[in-house]
Amino acid sequence: METIMVDGFDAAIFDMDGVVTDTAGLHAAVWKEVFDQFLEGFEGVGFKPFTMTDYRRYVDGKERYSGVRSFLRSRGIVLEEGKLDDDPGCETVCGLGNRKNLLFLERLGRGVEPFGDTIEFIARLKAMGVGVALISASKNASRVLDAAGVTDFFDVILDGRDVEEKGLLGRPAPDIFLEAAGELGVEPARAIIVEDAISGVRAGHSGGFGMVIAVARDGCEEALLMAGADLVVNDFSSVKLRKNLSYALQRVEEIIRDASWKNLSVFLDYDGTLTPIVERPEDARLSEEMRKRVTTLSARCVVSIISGRDLSDIQKMVGIKGVYYAGSHGFHLLTPEGVVWEKKEANKLLPLLDRAEERLREVLSSIEGVLVERKKYAIAVHYRRADEKIIPCVKREVEMAKEGGLRLSYAKKVFELQPDIDWDKGRVVTMIMDDLDTRKDLFPIYIGDDLTDEDAFGAVKGVGCAILVGDRDETLADYRLDQADVGAFLEALGRYC
Repeated sequence: METIMVDGFDAAIFDMDGVVTDTAGLHAAVWKEVFDQFLEGFEGVGFKPFTMTDYRRYVDGKERYSGVRSFLRSRGIVLEEGKLDDDPGCETVCGLGNRKNLLFLERLGRGVEPFGDTIEFIARLKAMGVGVALISASKNASRVLDAAGVTDFFDVILDGRDVEEKGLLGRPAPDIFLEAAGELGVEPARAIIVEDAISGVRAGHSGGFGMVIAVARDGCEEALLMAGADLVVNDFSSVKLRKNLSYALQRVEEIIRDASWKNLSVFLDYDGTLTPIVERPEDARLSEEMRKRVTTLSARCVVSIISGRDLSDIQKMVGIKGVYYAGSHGFHLLTPEGVVWEKKEANKLLPLLDRAEERLREVLSSIEGVLVERKKYAIAVHYRRADEKIIPCVKREVEMAKEGGLRLSYAKKVFELQPDIDWDKGRVVTMIMDDLDTRKDLFPIYIGDDLTDEDAFGAVKGVGCAILVGDRDETLADYRLDQADVGAFLEALGRYC
C-alpha cells in the first residue's frame, strides 16, 4: 500500500488513454491494423508486424502524425509528409494518420469505459482539495470523455487541438503538462503527473513536476521506472492519500484570528468527540466537566450537536438547553426554540428499515459481541466486541438486508443502514447555517471523529474550519485533536467569545 502526502501538492494532471479511459488497447489495435496493412505492401516478403512494444516505444502518448513518423523511422522508412486533409488511403504521413483516426472514431462509437479505480482516485483527490486536469495528444479527447461520461471530473482539459493551436511540442517534451499546470494556477513542483506512456513519464520527469506516477496495467513497470517514474502502480486501489494536520489546541490563536469579526458557530459530534468511544452505546455518558464547558460555550455562541443517535437519545444524553440537536445523521432536527424538523422523504422508507431490522435481529442476535441498534431513521450494527473473524459474515448479512431505497454506510466498528436519500450531516449543517441568517458573517467550526463527519467537514470548508478528533487518512479536516483535549479546546474558544 503506497501513501501520498497531499500536503505537498495542489494539483494532479492525468493522461487520458490507458489512465482515465480504457482506450489505449483500442488505439493500439487500430494502429496495428493501419501499420500492418501498410507494411505488408511496403516490406513484401520481409513483412514484420506492428507489436505492442512498437506501440509503447514509438506511438503511445504522441500526437498522431508524430507517432506515424516515429514508428516509420524505427523501420528505416521515410514517407512524404502529405497534407492534413489527405485521403485516408494515401501512403503519406498524414494519410496514415487520418486512416487511423477514421478507424478509431468508427470503433469509438461502440462505446468506451472509464477505469473505475482512476475515477475513484480523482474523486478522492478532489475531495481533499487537489485540482485535477486532463491532457491528451488526441484531438478526439472531448468525444472520448463524453462517451465515458467523465468530462465533469476535470477542472482543465487540454488535447491535441490545444497542442496545435498553442504551438506546443509533443511528449516527451513537457509542454502540455506545463500548460495544464499554468491553467490550474500551480507551480510544476506542486503538481503530480499521472501517465502510462514512457514518453509521458519522461515529459513529467523533465518538466520538474513534484511527482510522476506511472500506471502499468499490463506490466512494463521496469521501463516506466527507468523513464523517471517516482511511483508505479497497477491500479489506484492500492494508493492512500494523507495530509499532515496541525494540532488544533496548539493553533487556537490561529483559528480565533481566522474567526475575528465573525459570528462563531460550533458544531459538535457526540460519540468519540464529546465522549470517548466505548464498547456499548449506552455507556457513552457525557462527563459533568464536558457538559459545563459546552454549556458555557453555548451561552456565548451558537452550538449544535450533530449525532448519528436518535434525536430523543442525543437530547437526553447531552441535556443542555438552547442548542440545536440533529439526530440520525441530520434526518431529525430540534432547534433551540423547540421547532422539530424531519426529512419527510425518509418517512416513506421506514417500512424498509422495519423489515431490515427484523431480518438482522433474526440472523445476528445469537452472535456474541454483535449489537443491532434500531434508530428511527437507521439501523446500526455494532461489532466492536465481536471476534474479527466473523466481521465479514456480519457485513454480508447487512448487505443482504439492504433493500433498494436503503444505503449502507460505515462508522467506527459499525455498519449502518439508512434511507438512500441525498441527505447527511453536511446537509443539516448547511441548513442550520442558513437558519442562523448571518451566514455571510458566520465562522463555523465542526469537530467530529467519524467518517460520517466528512460530509460536515466539506460543508464548512472555505467558510470556517473542520477538526478531526483522532487520526486517519483521506480527510477534509483542517486540524486534528485528541478526544482528551476536546474540552480544553472548547474552553479556549469560550474565552474568545
